[in-house]
Amino acid sequence: MPSAASERTPLKKASVSVADGDVDWGDAQPDPPPPPYLKYALFILAIAFVAFKFSKNSPVESSSSPSPSDYTLNVDVSRHSLPFCSGDSCVSDGVSFTGRGYNGAFGGPVMRFSRGTTVVIETVNNLAPDGDDDNNSNYNIPLRNPNATNLHFHGLHVSPQHFGDNPFRTFENGGKSSFSVIDVRSDHPPGTYFYHPHHHGSSALQVSEGMVGIIIVEDDDDDNDEGEAIRWQQEQEDERPDERPDER
Repeated sequence: MPSAASERTPLKKASVSVADGDVDWGDAQPDPPPPPYLKYALFILAIAFVAFKFSKNSPVESSSSPSPSDYTLNVDVSRHSLPFCSGDSCVSDGVSFTGRGYNGAFGGPVMRFSRGTTVVIETVNNLAPDGDDDNNSNYNIPLRNPNATNLHFHGLHVSPQHFGDNPFRTFENGGKSSFSVIDVRSDHPPGTYFYHPHHHGSSALQVSEGMVGIIIVEDDDDDNDEGEAIRWQQEQEDERPDERPDER
């Protein structure tokens, strides 16, 4: 009985004629070429993948809040009056000027963040659209788009992506709302921080006019006014000797 190996039909070797360029493949036929539309389909798929990744990293401003806002910042132009003091006497409206600000005041509201929570801030940009005449390059730092703004959470250890602490966002003007969603870690250091605009070209102008505010990340014991900083200060005072050595 012939073996299975002896029943196999060997493939013929391809013979090449150099003269006319013809190739006799015999039984060893090459694979057919891929359909011509396949490479175009792969190209379109690659473009779609890149576009998807870009859209994931580029926030899309929306007028709808992802959840109820904890704080609202209305950006307007208003008249600011600051006190001026000399010695023991103070004048309540010693310095007055017109500028941009939050909620009609010089300095925004104090925001208190609890660790392990998510805070939503709505910013309503009521400033007028920027014009071509608003850009000025005569400063050391060129001024661009003075009515374009955003929100930076200075010193916080939070995500800079998407709707977080992202300085590359632009909060559109004309009364439109933009939302910042800040996830405060449960182990975030308590302390005092601040928020301010960080739109390149207009942040220095807006901060100097009063668009700035305080953030307090509360300690676990802040409810009884005994925060970590206060406890540490008290411990340092308790360790000091009652009487200091004479200074010589």
